[in-house]
Parts: sequence; structure tokens; C-alpha cells
Amino acid sequence: MTNKTLGILGALALLAVILAVVATRGQPRLEAADQAGQVLFPKLVNDIDKLRSLVIKHGGETMTIDWDDKAKIFRMRERGGYPVDVEKVQAVAVRLARLTKLEAKTKMADRYDRLDLGDPNVKGGQATELTLLDAGGKAFADLIVGKRKFTLGGREGGTYVRFPNDPQTWLALGELTVGSAAHDWLKPEIADIKDTAIKRVTVTHANGEKIVVAKGPNGFILENMPKGMEMVTPSTAEDYAKLLDTLKLDDVAEASKVTFPKDKTTTAVFEGVDGFQITLDNFDADGKYWVRLKTTPPATKDGAADKPEAAKQIADLAARTDGWVYQVPQYAIVALTKSMSDITKKPDPKAAQQSAPQGMPGGMPAGLQGFGAPPRP
Repeated sequence: MTNKTLGILGALALLAVILAVVATRGQPRLEAADQAGQVLFPKLVNDIDKLRSLVIKHGGETMTIDWDDKAKIFRMRERGGYPVDVEKVQAVAVRLARLTKLEAKTKMADRYDRLDLGDPNVKGGQATELTLLDAGGKAFADLIVGKRKFTLGGREGGTYVRFPNDPQTWLALGELTVGSAAHDWLKPEIADIKDTAIKRVTVTHANGEKIVVAKGPNGFILENMPKGMEMVTPSTAEDYAKLLDTLKLDDVAEASKVTFPKDKTTTAVFEGVDGFQITLDNFDADGKYWVRLKTTPPATKDGAADKPEAAKQIADLAARTDGWVYQVPQYAIVALTKSMSDITKKPDPKAAQQSAPQGMPGGMPAGLQGFGAPPRP
């Protein structure tokens, strides 16, 4: 890890321990064992520069986060080395360094599950084990983390914890939430293309049906509206243009490991106002929505990008997404699950009549209805 990264992490950890000691002195006095008031990992502040891997075990599953010294980033081993958010790693390490023993709890194994402190290797269990490893694979911090406790009478809550192979459980001062799902750790951003950068979206469903929305003078419109139909909701067309705006992942996989079946895949082609093109494929795998992206940069002129800012944005997107496919929440791509019949309807004649101005016999304006005929000149 870089000296800068480790220096920041070490400084944060040291500050966290100081704050923990101060906070512990301000807590109500509790009946506890002799060890109450001690930091759980007194050496962690000095050892934090040894951090090369984190191992998270939960519900019988394991996630391993490794430091890539060449790229100077953390990566998740079980996700093909996809980048991890370094700030999340720093936050967990600092909060772990800050945990302080507050009150001894049960030693009875049959009561561990009440505190979510059972065996993290049991499928369906709620306990989470967090292990910090050095370059040689040796653990220098290892803890089973359970439920949170919010009612300690002070500003900061507590967390139930226990050391592996130690029957004693503890209520520790400090908040430590260890993410047990991949999206809790991975860099979440897939795309961030605003609708203002889009001029047309063409959606082709697996059955061949097309939906085309395009930028009009007053927003996006359904370009291939069926004759005699109207939009169910006027803003629906804009939903297609906003699909790439802050698109985030739930999970990720190497592209070679996920097959997009032709008979189930919907394809959306986004044309940019600056000449770029992004193709997004999507399919539903038993309630899990997978997407993959392919980018085409803006045209070049005399060997240089005609639109340099757009070219850089598309290049960054390509570098981030090339070779990967993403599982996304259903709500993020719900527009792609809708057919033409879902987004259009026949106009309601009654509604049209109610909204139209009402005339009077002989051409009298509706506003004069009830006032009789106008006087003769």
C-alpha cells in the first residue's frame, strides 16, 4: 500500500483510539469484567500498515479483499479482481481500531445467536467474521461482529462482538457494520451519463418490438408512437433517456462467465448529442437483472476527438466496464422491461370532452352561458 494511503489510515486509526478512550470515560459505569475499558486491538494503530487483505465471512460465504500494489487499489478476489471502494476499507479498519470493551456478556454458546455472534461459516447465519491479514497471510486482527446496540445513554452506540475461539462475548463501544454482500464493498458506479447528453434511445426487445424515444423541443417524445395512441404517462419517454444516469451495481461478474441468451435479451442503443453511442444489453435471469455495455466514442477530426470532454467520458466508461457484466436492481432498468402496450393507451374520449371548451347554441361563448342573449345594437 502507498505510504500516503497507509499514513492517512494510520492517522485515522490513532485518532479513533483517542476518541474511543475519551468516549469510554464518559459512559455510564457498568458492572463488567476487569478488561472493560480496554481497546479491543491495542496494536492495530501500529500494525495497520501491514494490511494487505481483508477476509469477510458471513452465512457460509467468504469475500476476500486484496491490496493491488501495482494499481494501488483494493480488489475483490471472488469477483475477478473488481475494484473495491478504498474509503469503505478505511472506514472499517478505523472503526475496528476504535472498538473498546464496555461490558462482558454471555459465555454460553447456545445464546450466541441472540446477539448474531454464532458461527459465521453456517449457511443462513447472521454472524460476520472480519479478519485483517498481512503480506504473509498472517492475521493481526480477527473478530466476530454481531448486532448493534443503540441505547447506551451517550452519543455513540455499541456493537456485540467476540473473539474467535473465545467463549466470552462483549458489548463494545463503537459502531462497526461489516458489509456481508459484494455491493457493500465494490465501487458501485457503472455509468453516469445525464439525459441532457442523450438525443435518441432505441430499444429492441427480444421479440423484435422497438421503442424509440428522441429529444424534442420540450423534452423526450415517443418517436414511433402507434397511430391513434398516446403515452400512459408523459414522462415515460424521459425514463429511457435517464437509464444511464447514476446507474449502480448490485453485483458484478467477468463477462466471460455470464451468457446473454438471444431470446431473452433486450438491447438499448443510446445516441449522444456529441456523437457517441452506448449499447446496453439486459436480460432477466430468474429475478436477477444483468447488463453489459459497449461504447463507441465520438468521431475524430484530424486525428483528435471532435468533442474532447465527451470522448474522455466515454473512454472512462469503457475502461471501467470493458470485460465486465453487472447485476443491477430491477428499478434501475424497469423501462427496458416494458412493451409498447405498457407505455401507450388509447385516448379517453370523455376526458377529451371534459377538457375541451363548451360552446352555446348560436355561437354564444361558454363563459356567457346563463346570461341570456346579448342585446341588439
